[in-house]
Amino acid sequence: MAGKHRAQNEGGGGAPVAAVLGLLLVGGLGFGAWQLMSDDGGDTTSASSPTSPGATASESASGSDHSTHSGTDDSASAAAPSEPSTTSSSASQTPAPSDGSLPAGCRSQLDAGDKAVKAAGASWSSWTGHTNADKDYRAGKISWDQTKKIWADTKKNGDSDVSGFTKANSTYQGSKSGGCDTIDRDSASPQVRDCLERAGTLDKAVVAGRNVNGDWGKHVAMMKRKDHTNPETYLKEWRSMVSGAGPNQDAFAKARAAYDKAPSCDA
Repeated sequence: MAGKHRAQNEGGGGAPVAAVLGLLLVGGLGFGAWQLMSDDGGDTTSASSPTSPGATASESASGSDHSTHSGTDDSASAAAPSEPSTTSSSASQTPAPSDGSLPAGCRSQLDAGDKAVKAAGASWSSWTGHTNADKDYRAGKISWDQTKKIWADTKKNGDSDVSGFTKANSTYQGSKSGGCDTIDRDSASPQVRDCLERAGTLDKAVVAGRNVNGDWGKHVAMMKRKDHTNPETYLKEWRSMVSGAGPNQDAFAKARAAYDKAPSCDA
């Protein structure tokens, strides 16, 4: 919701706004915390958030920061559910078709994986843009107004990003039963082996995307409770998220780049 919000202390009655601001300034958190709690950017034009996971976190988003923090729709899911982090090995494998074709189960897995990686890319783009805006603003690369705009533009995608990946990933995980892992690689044609290699690379990208989507989902949930969070607590939590976001963001960028270079599946 656009507009100004009065900061509230967690749990207790509301301290006067002036008193809260004074405490923030004395505590060294200063106007940054006050801005985070009182400034909400409107849903204006589209953000210049990262569009290609091939870029590292430090290279993306010319203006994407974290000042537009008001709650979005409360019905959004908070974070992606936990799942197995690696491709499960099949208890028994079946010989590949003698005609060199790809079994339908593996084809379905690859198709579902493509959609999951694409959905993960949307979460990566929004989350990387959101955190990079904070870094860019504090480095003096963008203005406060630019920062707020990027936060607003990336935030409004939060619910659809998180739910979109969660659904796509659920379909993908289900497709792995009777999928590519059941094929005996030794008896497969070269074309089918390419498909199996692609499936393995794809699975790593989905796992990395799940981690990014989980981080983004946690922050989407955090923004929903902003009006009921102590400004100091909110700022500390946000700073921790920004400083810790890079590894998962970079891991997905690398996994996606490897997936893009994987052999095509022409079987």
